[in-house]
Parts: sequence; C-alpha cells; structure tokens
Amino acid sequence: MNANPIQEFRAWYAAAVDSKKIMDPTAMVVASGKPDGSVDARVVLLKQVTDVGFYFVSNYQSSKARDFEANAHVAVVFHWDALEQQIRIRGRIAKAEAEFSDNYFQSRSRDSQLGAWASAQSQVIPDRDALSHALTEVRDRFEYQPVPRPPHWGGYCIQPDAIEFWLGQPHRLHDRFLYSRVGDSWTCARLSP
Repeated sequence: MNANPIQEFRAWYAAAVDSKKIMDPTAMVVASGKPDGSVDARVVLLKQVTDVGFYFVSNYQSSKARDFEANAHVAVVFHWDALEQQIRIRGRIAKAEAEFSDNYFQSRSRDSQLGAWASAQSQVIPDRDALSHALTEVRDRFEYQPVPRPPHWGGYCIQPDAIEFWLGQPHRLHDRFLYSRVGDSWTCARLSP
C-alpha cells in the first residue's frame, strides 16, 4: 500500500477503469446528515481527484446542498463489485473553487449546460411538461451565445479525514487498510475483516 491514500486511490481507480468490468467507476455514494438528525445518500459522479480531495458537481440549491450546509461531515463509498473492491472515505465537504466549477461547466455539452439552468433540482414540479417548458425558455434565452455557469451550480470537494480500502479475499478474510489523517500526514493500519 502506498503511504499516501490519494495515490493509492488513483492506482485502484486506474485499475478499475482499465479492467473494463465496471460500468461507471466514477459512481460514488455520498451520505450526508440532515438538519433534523436523519441521514440521506445518493449516487454522484467523481469528476476529479487532487491532493486536496475528491470533486463532484451539483446544484447548490438541491436537498444535498442543504444537507452539506447543515452538516459538513460526509461519507463516500465506491463499490466495484466485479473487482471485489470497496473504498470508503470520510471527511468534510465544501464548495469547490470557482475555477474548477467554471472549467468543468464549460467542458459539458450545451444540452447539459442548459439543463443546469432549467432544473430546480429537488424542487417539486407539477409534471414533465414544466421541465420541458423551462428548458425551452433557457434555450431561447441563450440562443446564439455561450451558456454561462449558473450561480446555483458548481463543484464540491470532499476533503478526506479517513480513507479505507477493502479487498475481497477467500473465506471472508478480506483485506482492509484504514488511512487516518494526522495533521498534514497519514497513518495506515490493517483492520480485521
């Protein structure tokens, strides 16, 4: 195992991509706490990994965004069943830098850009027609011009405090390695399965 869990993650992730056995290796479950003490979870897609953390994008007015504002502690799971691998991450979440959000938004297809403007994510709508109407409105609004990033849309960065790597082994005697952040460095311990 690498002394740096971010480097270890990059190696596992690259192997998952190269294996061609995982439908979408970027898919990760993000769990959050709600203001009332209940919890929620959803699948989002990993967009970037840096030494700072793990990045994804979302609507800043969504139910998950409200969770993040109420409680910045989150947990993440990558589960790559075909490889018998799982990676668990715990840490704090914050909005990503505007530069990341702007750059990623500009890399998206025009239809996806327009969709970010049209969707009031997590809000109740009367029917599918309301969404189609909203999309038509933003198409007309931005016709013949670049689509700017909406102020209510952008990236999040999960800054990890703990990262656990799980590798399936025979007889359920799996390998588990838990990295814990201590200041600016990491410690690693093997856990019993």
